[in-house]
Amino acid sequence: MLVKHADHPIKCTSRGTGKEFNLACFVCGGERTLRENVSFFVSSRQEGECAEALFKLGARLDYREFEPDWIQVKVGACAKHIANLDCLHSQLTKHKHITAEIVDGSIEKKEKRDAHPTKME
Repeated sequence: MLVKHADHPIKCTSRGTGKEFNLACFVCGGERTLRENVSFFVSSRQEGECAEALFKLGARLDYREFEPDWIQVKVGACAKHIANLDCLHSQLTKHKHITAEIVDGSIEKKEKRDAHPTKME
């Protein structure tokens, strides 16, 4: 199935943070392994596929035929990018939707801070 990127916000409800197997990091990729993650519910498989496509790395649609009303997108982060994952969770909780801007902003948040570290005194 061809997945079109969402051209509108996708309504979602964050399930919160946890751990999940078989995820790469949504910031740097890396090995697919047990990762810290944020899961969020969407209302349809199509919306889940669109939400998953917003992430270049580290997201996986969890759709189960026997649970068609519990559609989740799971997003992983490595130990180095937990702050990015926290930013993503915060934005999902605040806005109750996902967009490319939210994904990109969450990826860039820590990288910008790392590029210009504050001096420790």
